[in-house]
Amino acid sequence: MRLIHSTDEFQLSQQPYPDVPILLDRNGAIVVPALQFLIHQCLHRGRVRSAATWTAYGEALYDYFGYLEGAGHAWEQRQKAGIPSILARYRDWALKRNKESTVNFRLRLVVRFYRWARDRGLIGELPFDDEAVVRRAGGGMLVHAQRLTSTTSPDILLKQRREVFPVLSKGQVAEVLHAVAGNPTHYLIVLLGLQTGLRRMELATFPEHYVMNGGMAGPDRRVFPVLLDPAHVQIKGRQKRTIHLTRHLLDQLWQYRHTYRPMLARRHGGAEPATLFLTADGGPFTNGGMGKIFEAISRRVGYKVHCHMLRHTYATHTLHALRSAMNIGNALLYLRERMGHSHISTTEKYLHYLEQIEDGVLNDYQREVDQLFAGGVTL
Repeated sequence: MRLIHSTDEFQLSQQPYPDVPILLDRNGAIVVPALQFLIHQCLHRGRVRSAATWTAYGEALYDYFGYLEGAGHAWEQRQKAGIPSILARYRDWALKRNKESTVNFRLRLVVRFYRWARDRGLIGELPFDDEAVVRRAGGGMLVHAQRLTSTTSPDILLKQRREVFPVLSKGQVAEVLHAVAGNPTHYLIVLLGLQTGLRRMELATFPEHYVMNGGMAGPDRRVFPVLLDPAHVQIKGRQKRTIHLTRHLLDQLWQYRHTYRPMLARRHGGAEPATLFLTADGGPFTNGGMGKIFEAISRRVGYKVHCHMLRHTYATHTLHALRSAMNIGNALLYLRERMGHSHISTTEKYLHYLEQIEDGVLNDYQREVDQLFAGGVTL
């Protein structure tokens, strides 16, 4: 099984559609039902416009159909009584090498594929049942305002434990920045991620022309809003949003733009990229190139660091700081706008991780007290 992506040569009704995931079996033939489903999901549905989401859908089906091909099963085979369904067997196989959240994401897409196939008469019955699940709904973070509601869910899904976001402590932030201090490009990518919560491709495609001379605004201005526009930046969901840059960060970006970046740009053979950050060869960063930065950081600091950790770290520490300056509802709304979350419930998840940050603050305080007494200070 192979996963490829279409180019502009892939046309439907004379309209080119690049980036559509396409599955090929071991003989090189297109897996037609999977392609038809992906066309429906990626091209027909108006809510899914991100090529990154299309890729995630393609990878989910690739994993499932690859399992079927390796095990010698047909996707449309009927379920036999007394043995686990083919979806249950795939789930247990996938769980050996993936997190519960990853397995559930793929299962949900496969479930959607089977519902789609049934609705079009490709299969007569679904290889799973729906069962009632009771959840809390409404009220957001106010537990007392939530009500219990009953909904249905495919019975093959795993019960997920609450996932703990990987958040860097203040000490680890210092270690990560020290690890990239010798490379101005990598250093500023990390610093921009830590101070804005930008996603990986938002960092990679951050435009050069967004960086202004903060000194032109006068000495008293400390924060500078920057409007992210999907016409210039690869933004998830293609929704405009505003981030805030501190004067210190903006000054560093401005210096990079006018001193270090031109040296890199001269190494590039073609037209100069529009992105602020350039590789050692003067080209724009790819998704894979960004990943290599954090692989190198991980080797230097001795623990796993990935780009999305910067986003989690920004969100959690910012929420912790804002909570003492405003009510938590306004703090969440501010953070939601900066992060570009579609739903406030996504932002609310960071409330669950404040305790670990508060523990860190307390530990810092306790260490300072210990040092105070160790120094022989008389109270």
